[in-house]
Amino acid sequence: DPLFDELPESFHVQAWHQDRIVSLPQGAVPIAWSQDDVLQAFTIPGEAIWGVQFHPERTQATFERLLETRPAPNDDHPIE
Repeated sequence: DPLFDELPESFHVQAWHQDRIVSLPQGAVPIAWSQDDVLQAFTIPGEAIWGVQFHPERTQATFERLLETRPAPNDDHPIE
């Protein structure tokens, strides 16, 4: 998908929550999954429409600042 054209096939992103995409809009096509098989992105072909579950706005610096001020979501989901 063009959204990921300039990225390697596998890459790290930040996902801070346990939210899940449970159903897709009509005509949507899944395009990315996390290593634990959770759907992370979809597109609607022929349209400039994408949905992502991860946080593409996070940079390493903004994530480091976040880790300094916020704890892990809970004991079952430690920060790795």
